[in-house]
Amino acid sequence: MLKNNSTKKVISKEITICKTPWQKLCGLMFSKPKCLVFEFSKIKKRDFHMFFVFFPIDIAFLDEEKRIVEIKRNFLPFTTYTSKRVAKYVIETPQGMLSEVSMGNKFDWDS
Repeated sequence: MLKNNSTKKVISKEITICKTPWQKLCGLMFSKPKCLVFEFSKIKKRDFHMFFVFFPIDIAFLDEEKRIVEIKRNFLPFTTYTSKRVAKYVIETPQGMLSEVSMGNKFDWDS
């Protein structure tokens, strides 16, 4: 379960945690819309691609304390994006699922 602790709202009851290099590389490629949480060992700027993802998504970049430091909305298929800020965690959701979140919101999820 993915929860916005700042607003006490559940964003998604079902999530997939991506920890391995393969999971991180594949992400949403050739899949249906769902919620992914990427956990990285180091904090840095993150590169993402939408190759073979056939629907737009929203992305939230989070710091070590799981607070949103950047939001990329309407990330379109077959495009790329590099975060402007460093992040340790990244959340990918179907487009619109992060419409009510804002910078600084703190998240939590079941690992």
